[in-house]
Amino acid sequence: MNRKGLVVTVILLFISVSVISSTGTVTEKKFFMLTSFYDGDTLYVGGDGSGNYIKVQDTVDHTSSKRRIVSSMIEDIVLPVPEDDELDQYQTDFNGIAGFVGCFNGRNWSRAQSFIPTKKVLTRIQLYLNQFSASYPYVLVIRDNLTGENIAMVSVNPSEIPVYPDHEWIEFDFDDVLVNTGQTYYMISYTANVAENLYSWGEVMYNGYPNGTAFSSNDNGVTWEHPYPFVADMCFKTYGRGSNILYVGGNGSGNYSSIQDAIDNASDGDTVYVYNGTYYENIVINSSINLVGEDKYSTVIDGGRNDDVVDIVTDSVCVSGFTIQNGALFWYATAGVRIKDSAFNIIENNIIQDNDAGVWTWDGNNTTVSNNIIKKNLKSALWIDGKNNVIDNNSITDNGWDGIVFLDCSNSLISNNSISSSASNGIYLGRSHHNRICDNVITKCKAGIFLPGVSSYNVVSRNIITDTTTYDGITLGGSYNVVSENTLINNAESGIRVSNSSFNMITKNIVKDSKYFGIWVKINSSDNVISQNTFINNPVHAFFTLCGKSTWDGNYWGRRRVLPKPIFGIRLLLPRIEFDWHPARQPYEIT
Repeated sequence: MNRKGLVVTVILLFISVSVISSTGTVTEKKFFMLTSFYDGDTLYVGGDGSGNYIKVQDTVDHTSSKRRIVSSMIEDIVLPVPEDDELDQYQTDFNGIAGFVGCFNGRNWSRAQSFIPTKKVLTRIQLYLNQFSASYPYVLVIRDNLTGENIAMVSVNPSEIPVYPDHEWIEFDFDDVLVNTGQTYYMISYTANVAENLYSWGEVMYNGYPNGTAFSSNDNGVTWEHPYPFVADMCFKTYGRGSNILYVGGNGSGNYSSIQDAIDNASDGDTVYVYNGTYYENIVINSSINLVGEDKYSTVIDGGRNDDVVDIVTDSVCVSGFTIQNGALFWYATAGVRIKDSAFNIIENNIIQDNDAGVWTWDGNNTTVSNNIIKKNLKSALWIDGKNNVIDNNSITDNGWDGIVFLDCSNSLISNNSISSSASNGIYLGRSHHNRICDNVITKCKAGIFLPGVSSYNVVSRNIITDTTTYDGITLGGSYNVVSENTLINNAESGIRVSNSSFNMITKNIVKDSKYFGIWVKINSSDNVISQNTFINNPVHAFFTLCGKSTWDGNYWGRRRVLPKPIFGIRLLLPRIEFDWHPARQPYEIT
């Protein structure tokens, strides 16, 4: 089948492409995990590297599934969707002999060739053909028995087949045929039993294909025999792929009525495509499949308050295109989507609502959660445990605990998410290290971003945090973190709070309209560098209590200053003063 590229948009860190026809048939699904950790090459876009590409499109044109693209650009690209079938069985030797198909000497001849596929889906077949004086189509059928029922049938008009003595490879493009690998099948050729309607199919007069043989019939396929007293084979090529598409719902005669039944009959690499409807199920995915809904607004998996709605217990699963709702409301560890002890799973383009938690992973490494709407869950929208995870471009609203929780996470990314009205933190990092939190918008949560205790070596940058209802915009409890280029406006208590936290770099942030302090450095904190920040319209721009010394340098303090800016605080229960010796004369802008 012919495949064409699609026009899609690359947004920072993740590309996902689905090609779905108007009938709902998934013809291709390809992912470029721009932040996952593969053992292949990495292609860079922009930046100063001598070999870097200028455009994302250029990298896509030169990439493969074992390459990683790193880019901060947004552009429209054409993503090539390649042919996903491969040459499987073939016999291409030809020694000038051909078998008749059609009317010859008053008999109607048919030809067949047995073969054993190794791909589970047969997509097309090519035959080496010519014609003498054909006037009716050449027909090819697939059977699992020479005289059995047709599994598939396709015909080619005589105008597409060359005239003797020329031969050409002629393609017969089937609707995908699911076959049993290792089983013998037969490709059978015939045409109308009409005078002067004759084709020939090239063959070889020896055993050119060890997994099958040629057959002939001169009585319209009633009886079959080998055409010669020795082994011969026809000239053919079969194509296939290793994955299958199973359908749930809809009107197809072989479609499943239950998502779980389709999953139970799927194998690694298969796609389960689910038509619109509400499916009252609690599904368990234990094979590496793509589970695809027709439309996320009208393809609903409803857990009926029984356990997890979707439980993933294996690697390399993609779930997309569903509303996932009404999981059990237990006190501990149930979710709309639960991922346990597995890796490289993708949850994208879903609505996940009214569950205990939205997405919950346990030791779920290399998990990607992208482009979802996650709302109105009793606890956190996302509770992520593991490493090398990507949480990108989700809309997270009205959840009962935190928007996003990272617990024992490392080398992971939280980016481009919109988080609002969480009853606790917008983002919480517990015992998590070497993560990046960037380009998120957090508003009207109880608190913004909280890095408690031992969460260290993280980068918090370019986030917009506004209108927290109770606590600070950013709270640092761990050490050796970088907080840079964030915009914090109208937050309760402080824009930034530093407590029991040392050796942090806090730079180039804009802090405005905080309720009490622009930045508050508290108990047992020391050796923090606070530089080039812009403080505007805070009752107190900076204050410190019961902590060690910080370095203040080059900050803008709400007005043009010529003299050093004193920062007042309390240390050892006595008033103390620190200084920004080089205050900025004008506010900074985040670029």
